[in-house]
Amino acid sequence: MGEILGEAFNLSPQELANLDNTISEFIVHGKWVLPDIFVQVFPEVAEALTSTTLPLEPTKDQVVWSGSSSGALTSKEAYLALAPSSPPLAWGSLLWHPAIQPRKSICSWKIFHRRILTDERLQKLGISLCSRCSFCGAGNDNWRHLFLGCEIVLDVWKWCFHMFNIVFPQLFSLHDLLTSEFMSHLSTSSKLLWRFNVCNVLWCLWSERNRLRHDGGMFNWHKFMHFLLLALKESAGLIFASSNSQSGVPMFGFLHLSPLRPCAPKFTRVTWVPPPSPWIKINIDGSFRNRDHAGFGAIARNNDGAFVLAFASRVRVPSALDAEVLACIEAIRVAKLQEWQYVWVETDSTTVLRYFASPKLVPWRLCVQWSNCLALAKGLHLHVSHIFREGNAPADTLANYGASHDGRNMWLSLPSFLVADFGRDFSSRPAYRFS
Repeated sequence: MGEILGEAFNLSPQELANLDNTISEFIVHGKWVLPDIFVQVFPEVAEALTSTTLPLEPTKDQVVWSGSSSGALTSKEAYLALAPSSPPLAWGSLLWHPAIQPRKSICSWKIFHRRILTDERLQKLGISLCSRCSFCGAGNDNWRHLFLGCEIVLDVWKWCFHMFNIVFPQLFSLHDLLTSEFMSHLSTSSKLLWRFNVCNVLWCLWSERNRLRHDGGMFNWHKFMHFLLLALKESAGLIFASSNSQSGVPMFGFLHLSPLRPCAPKFTRVTWVPPPSPWIKINIDGSFRNRDHAGFGAIARNNDGAFVLAFASRVRVPSALDAEVLACIEAIRVAKLQEWQYVWVETDSTTVLRYFASPKLVPWRLCVQWSNCLALAKGLHLHVSHIFREGNAPADTLANYGASHDGRNMWLSLPSFLVADFGRDFSSRPAYRFS
């Protein structure tokens, strides 16, 4: 229920004293049996109780932390519950990309959050030391000077702005480098290269500062720019193809890369395969936009790929994973009602597959339903498998239908809105997954 009964209904201490029953007294042979007077006095509580699924097999009571998926109260969950909520950072996700090496993203993240260990930060931590900029030798080694204020660093930024045909602003912050409108005129490829450039410049500046600090010597512009270009090409070369052609953005030509010919994406051929006889294959999927617009669906087909039945339902759940799990539970329940003995469940969710091997990983709010599902499955020859989303189109269409229509729907003949997706699978036409 989530709250104390006395507080929810403003009961007096005398009334609470009469409520000395336990939950187990209202459960008989695995079903709720509530006294009529209780239903009349507490209709909302009675409705909530009767809608709560009871386990088919005896289980121990468990205390859960409702704010977490696992139900466990960890230090992280306690912090999230007590810490004030903060708005998401517009630039937060832009520092991370498969082509940006993790060491560069982590360094940039620390710099953006001012958590990099400059002399100024070490002094604030209580460490006494003298401070001097390793680049110019004039200013102090603090966050603003090291990445925005030093004359040498400003020259690096000016060169980068020039190589991207961006007008150098008089004042700018690090956040502006990834969110400001001054790069809105760049093409999609140029914006991506600019992201790579920002992370690599910050990482190279910090690496060069540490090298000068520990190895000694003076800042050498040509050596640093060579170091920067090698680092930038290390990232950009993973996305853009090599080319000697000229581009509207000088940086592409400088790196000998082409913005018009990105590296071809990898692809996987995905084809739905019917099960062997006498198996029935049930493809399931969930759909989730928000708590009030979620659903699941499934389609069952035989060894010839012929339609057997389909169902879809609308549900109120907090996540897409819940919808996927409920789809699997409903599929096994329907298979049991249809008295199918050989059942093959196929899903595009690898998480649902893990739940079969490790039921303890299931979110606490679905633990009872999942344990009941596994109990039903004991009487079946059950096989579960994974298919990429591109090969699960009929189930996806049914899940979207369920999310958009109230109630439960079941079809014993092929519905008209499913003809195209079903026909593609029936004729073994492939789909392609790009990565």
